[in-house]
Amino acid sequence: MIYEKLSQLSKTSFRFKPKGPDVRALGMEIFREYAALSEDARERVRSSIDYESSKKLLSMSSVLAEEAMNSVDVRWIEASVCMHAIEDFMSDYRENYRYLVLSSYSAGALGVVFAELVDGLKLLFSPSSAIRMRDFCSQDESFKRLSSYGIQVKVVDGRKVFAPLSGGFK
Repeated sequence: MIYEKLSQLSKTSFRFKPKGPDVRALGMEIFREYAALSEDARERVRSSIDYESSKKLLSMSSVLAEEAMNSVDVRWIEASVCMHAIEDFMSDYRENYRYLVLSSYSAGALGVVFAELVDGLKLLFSPSSAIRMRDFCSQDESFKRLSSYGIQVKVVDGRKVFAPLSGGFK
């Protein structure tokens, strides 16, 4: 059940990048279960998210965006975007945008048009978060550059990861 998976997520530490497939698999399970719910059930899930869970969902979205680059599989980007649907832009939408830049970058790396991917997932979003997603997708591409957020892609232990730019923001 999705609430059990969200409870598992709440116990996951993202202080250091989680390694291994377990955390990524958990993110994919959350995505699949959430996507299979009715709209009423999805609303109940969104309403159950607290501040700490919100932070975990955003962190999970970045892990899933990295996995998309490494596995070259668009399903991981869909799962990454779904974390934002569940989190429902609950505090400051700019925080979501910081993480959505990672999903958008991964989509581009796979040759996927991010706005089209988001459009395909629109039923997963509440009306208010759907507006935020459309707003993000309509932003100028310069707004969505990793360097605008002080982020770069590095290869660490043979895997692509998002990492801080050594020189800071550009």
